[in-house]
Amino acid sequence: MSSVDLIQLTEQTKKLSAMVVEDEKVANELLSSTFKNFFSSVDSYFDGESALKFYAQNKPDIVFVDIVMPGMDGIELSRKIREINPTQIIIVISASNDIEKISESIEVGVNSFIQKPIDTKRL
Repeated sequence: MSSVDLIQLTEQTKKLSAMVVEDEKVANELLSSTFKNFFSSVDSYFDGESALKFYAQNKPDIVFVDIVMPGMDGIELSRKIREINPTQIIIVISASNDIEKISESIEVGVNSFIQKPIDTKRL
């Protein structure tokens, strides 16, 4: 991607809000701090329940969600978000190679996947 494309992309994403849902503290902080360079606001959560409460009130433009989390996992969170807003952009970030979990994510209708470990330059 050329620097002109990156500048144009950043101009567009700066108009958007994002939510990161990741239970691992270091990964959550890395994603949140990286995304703050691109989005107007970034809210981060460590579990599906609190993320869903925030989502219901605020409806960020893009949701980044881990699949494997204690309590409500990312698939269930994505399903509940889809019930609220069927057109929500949801991007799964996961180290899971579990085909069943990935298939469930596809059935829920996530928009994209990012594999962990995350290459922030590629992101």
